[in-house]
Amino acid sequence: MKNLNKSNKYIEILKNKKMLYAHWRAENKEDGPYHNYYLPLKEIFDNIVVFDPAKNYFNHGKKKMNEMLIELVKKEKPDYILFGLIYDEFYLETFKTIKQISPKTITINLFGDDDWRFWDFTRYYALFFDYYIITQDGYSLYKKDGIKNVSVFGTGVNCEYLKPLNLEKIYDISFYGRANQNRADYIKYLGDNKINIKVFGDGWAKYPELDKYNLGHLSTEDLVKLINQSKINLGLSAGGYGKLQLKAKPFEASACKSFALIEYFEGYLDFFNNNTEIIMFKDKKDLIKKINYYLKNEKEMNKIIENGYKRVYKDHNNKTKYLNLFKEILKKGPLPKNIPKSSERVLNIQKEEIFKGLENLKQKLKGRDYILISNNNSKISPYKEDLQIYSLEKSKKDISCCDYYIHSPHLSNYLLFKASLAFNKLDNLNFHKLIIPTQLMFKKDYFINNFDNIINFISKNNFNLITKDNTVFVSIPLLETNKVKVLNYNIMKDAFQMKFLDKLYSLHHEKRLIFNHYPYRLIIKSIIGQSFILKAIYATIKDSDKLNKALKGY
Repeated sequence: MKNLNKSNKYIEILKNKKMLYAHWRAENKEDGPYHNYYLPLKEIFDNIVVFDPAKNYFNHGKKKMNEMLIELVKKEKPDYILFGLIYDEFYLETFKTIKQISPKTITINLFGDDDWRFWDFTRYYALFFDYYIITQDGYSLYKKDGIKNVSVFGTGVNCEYLKPLNLEKIYDISFYGRANQNRADYIKYLGDNKINIKVFGDGWAKYPELDKYNLGHLSTEDLVKLINQSKINLGLSAGGYGKLQLKAKPFEASACKSFALIEYFEGYLDFFNNNTEIIMFKDKKDLIKKINYYLKNEKEMNKIIENGYKRVYKDHNNKTKYLNLFKEILKKGPLPKNIPKSSERVLNIQKEEIFKGLENLKQKLKGRDYILISNNNSKISPYKEDLQIYSLEKSKKDISCCDYYIHSPHLSNYLLFKASLAFNKLDNLNFHKLIIPTQLMFKKDYFINNFDNIINFISKNNFNLITKDNTVFVSIPLLETNKVKVLNYNIMKDAFQMKFLDKLYSLHHEKRLIFNHYPYRLIIKSIIGQSFILKAIYATIKDSDKLNKALKGY
């Protein structure tokens, strides 16, 4: 009784607190965050304000969206703000401003995909928030970095949304999700082996050979029905880049009292017992074997379904998880965030000084631990030095490489070079062609011991400077430059995010696309040497799924 009264006390306190829900695509009722994060929060907080970064970003542009959020914080002075960062939609300075105008506001971010984003993304953005929700058990990564106040949600679900509907099972096996090559290969394999598979989701038109299995887009309401109507819900754990990662499928299917057959990934074992609460397969042959087995053994399947349902409802229900999180926050309150300050340990040198030789630099290097190469043509973030030092200290590597914007007076930041992505997608030669010295920071000892190699790199005579072993990536754009190395379109699209497309979307929403100089400046830019611009616009127009989402403002 004592614990029950204590719990009720916290529930009553939270009802009177104000929550600003600012997750990416917060208002999109056709997306998971709305159902799995917003609706459970709405049951906890009587006063909840919604700000959708995606909608406002595509409707008004990045600068205006950040200004709108700051104005909303000034007006509402919320007790909590819950973010769900995607990439660079917020300026780092925005988080600092929020703390200045509303010091008592507690900021929280929901981080996803830490199994591949922690080392170049999460560990740096985590410095700007009070608390963190992580969607898989990467707690040891945070602990090792000294990051506290982490709540491990797993891929929780809203059990009021995803629930049993007692519908007839009309599909033997179904898969829903956006198309990619790995998923297409699996679907083709199943079809070729006479498995009655049905596919739902976006992007499958790119694979016309799978048309006979494709039943098209699903609304969120129909998605819950599909899970309930499927004897087997297929879960493929590989993401768009082929890396295995935690997916929502076993959580969603179990919440609906339905059966899921999941591609093996060790991370699921942190949340389910294999073979009693979920079933996983190791390869395509194993998948066929288990499909045939469980379709013939309904009694065994139902036992696993019941166990999975009990586990999700007890341990992976987002409303319960949120209540536990905010109980802890009520006890601890807001926490001071201190970005490590180490700039006095950095030597900033112009490229011209390096060519004077190492002996000329040794005196300047005394008392310094890190070297940055400066460039008068670049605009540097005030956080660049501190975050890159932090990256070197945490990674124990010798080179730090951040992302950068390509800036034009008429087009603003119209390209974004994503270094880590480019490193993994491009060959060594083309990757190094796109690296600029200003985005790098070196440890002093490495700089001295590899001085000739660095000189060769700056002179563009050597393309072996950056390796997996010696470089840590910071996937935050920490500088702007006005020069771009133009390579062929296929290389550019793999290395750069075409930010000019986002600007075109916002101009469309503001009904200023035709009578604005921006699209015409893009055309001129494309004609005089950057032809990839028009090719990117054409490719976007052809991708109807992506285009429609952007044009709708989410």
